[in-house]
Amino acid sequence: MDSAGFSYVCGTCVGLLAPSGSRRYSGCMKPLTLKAQELPFDHPDSTNMFRPTAEKPFVATRAAIEMYQQETIIQCLQVLQQKATEQNGLDYLQVFEDESKPENLWMIEDGDGGAITALLPSDY
Repeated sequence: MDSAGFSYVCGTCVGLLAPSGSRRYSGCMKPLTLKAQELPFDHPDSTNMFRPTAEKPFVATRAAIEMYQQETIIQCLQVLQQKATEQNGLDYLQVFEDESKPENLWMIEDGDGGAITALLPSDY
């Protein structure tokens, strides 16, 4: 499909890229929306690929896991990896929104020697 109806399949969840550029997915979990990043994709700081390594582990706070569940957090990471590949990098901060939750899910990629972290704004 084209950008107005791009399908993203991850496990048992299916997502759609809306014309506005926000990604929604549903299936085994409640709908989440990847909010538009603040920086343009061609900005020099939009270089993060959200790919964990031994030197850059993927971690999540206890509060994020309790609110969003591990499976959802992993699927959000996979959405970011695909979006990063499509755009040749993303801003270090990405935000997923679920209207049924009191807080958004943040994903932050730190620089060298850091981690990729899933957290709530209140964890920051």
